[in-house]
This record gives sequence, C-alpha cells and structure tokens, in this order.
Amino acid sequence: MKAKYRLFSVLVGIIGSVTIHAHMVSAQGTSDIPASCRADARAQQQYQAGHRFGTRVVGQVWKTIRQDCNQLERFESILTRIFEALILPPIARLAVQCRHAGILNGGIAALDDLWPACPDFCKEDGLQVGALIGQLYCDLSIALNGLEPSDDFIRGPVMWCQFLGQTFCDVRYILFTKTEYMDISGQNSCLPYTDEPYIGVWDQFRNNGCAENLLPPSPTGNPLLHQSKNKDEQDQ
Repeated sequence: MKAKYRLFSVLVGIIGSVTIHAHMVSAQGTSDIPASCRADARAQQQYQAGHRFGTRVVGQVWKTIRQDCNQLERFESILTRIFEALILPPIARLAVQCRHAGILNGGIAALDDLWPACPDFCKEDGLQVGALIGQLYCDLSIALNGLEPSDDFIRGPVMWCQFLGQTFCDVRYILFTKTEYMDISGQNSCLPYTDEPYIGVWDQFRNNGCAENLLPPSPTGNPLLHQSKNKDEQDQ
C-alpha cells in the first residue's frame, strides 16, 4: 500500500510539472508601446530605450548568478520587487514616464522569457539521474537476486527546478527499470525486480535515489519539527 501511494504521488508530481510549464508559457509578456508613449517621437524613443535597458539589466543580473535555474524563483522575486520599487521623480515629464515604463516592462518581460529555458535544463538533469538510479537498482538486484529494504529518505520541500528534476527522475527510473534496461542477452532481466515481492524495495530505491532535499532524521520523529527547531536556533 505504501509503495502504491508513493507511485500515486509521482503521478501527481507529473501533473504538477505540466501545470507549472503551462503557467510559464502563459506568463510570456509583450513589449507593445503604451498608447500614451506614442504621443510623440521622443516619448516613443524613450520607451524603447528604457525597454532595451530593462532587458539588458535582467541579462546582466542573470549572468551574475551564473544562470542557475535553481535560483530563478528567488531571482525573479528579488528583481520584480526592485523593478516595482523604481519610483518616478515628482512631476515627471512624459518622456521620463515612458522611459520608466520601458524599463519596467522590458525587465518584467525579460524575466518571463527566462522561464521556458530552465524547465528543459531541470528536466534533463532529472531524466539523466533517473537512468543512473535505475541502472544501479537493476544491476544490484540482478547480481544479488533482490535487495532488502532500507530506511526511507524523507523528501523535504524543494524549489520548482528541484521539483522538476525530482519528478522526472522518478519518471525515468520507472521507465528505465521496466522497459529500458537490457542485459547482455538483450533481455530486461530487471523486470521481475520491479514487481512483487520486490515492488516495495523497488519503489523505495526510487524515492531515496531521486530525492533532491533530504530531511535529517529527528529524535522527535518529526523531521519538519526538527528542521524548524534548527532554524530557530540559528536565528538566535
């Protein structure tokens, strides 16, 4: 029952990753010039200059954090807050207003454009790790005629990139062990070790091997409580 519940959780994770991707696609913005900034040539030019600059600022900061997709969620939150805190001077002329609007719109649009590039990166990492974990499970199970259960790793909260990697690792592990593994005779001799009486240890190997954020064991039996307590101690 436990193994079946966890496999159901994997399916929920796949659905969640699809939802995230749909959100990212729908988040694409536009760089249309506002009607008020089409009033004259200077206002329009100022908007376009601001838009190009806002785009360049995002690219500059993205390079500063080494284009790390694991940080994109935090990166977007910080830059959005900073862009939105960019206040116009009092009694700003139209040209300045349009320059300000261009910087904001260019920056936000550039942030949105980063999202489609990262899911492929995170997904590919997960798929490759899943194959590695699957290979290890199959080779060990075949060599030893099955494995004994181990202790469960508890998966802690993850950011969206880790979530995608973990989910696609789960997916690839399942597919690899059931359909992709081949021995020297060209047969999938791993398949029997993905079903009863091995289904529990097969599922546990996936859970442990694909986990992105492992919570430490807790003497209280509640790892989340243990984690919170450690954080409180660090804050003091």
